[in-house]
Amino acid sequence: SVVKVEKLNSEISPDFIISGHTGTAEILKSRYPDAELVSGNVTPEEVQNKTVIGTLPPHLAAEAAGYIPVRVKDFDYSKDGDLAGDELRERLVIDSPVKVTVS
Repeated sequence: SVVKVEKLNSEISPDFIISGHTGTAEILKSRYPDAELVSGNVTPEEVQNKTVIGTLPPHLAAEAAGYIPVRVKDFDYSKDGDLAGDELRERLVIDSPVKVTVS
């Protein structure tokens, strides 16, 4: 498969927040109060034609109209799994919105 990533307009607002990390989900919800927080597994149909912020695998990101990737700078699961509060806010990186295509 080939994954293609194109930049989108940066003024895009997310419809859904998807993150398995509780602290990250809480920060995103406070920043984007109108976005619906989705927990658990997500189907391709649920994200189709929607804009999603958070963490998605490429095959789901490709179904979304737009994807705003979120990551924790220098994340190390062994010590950062329960990262929260100010430290998480300082290290949370919200990337530019993109459109992902997998072919």
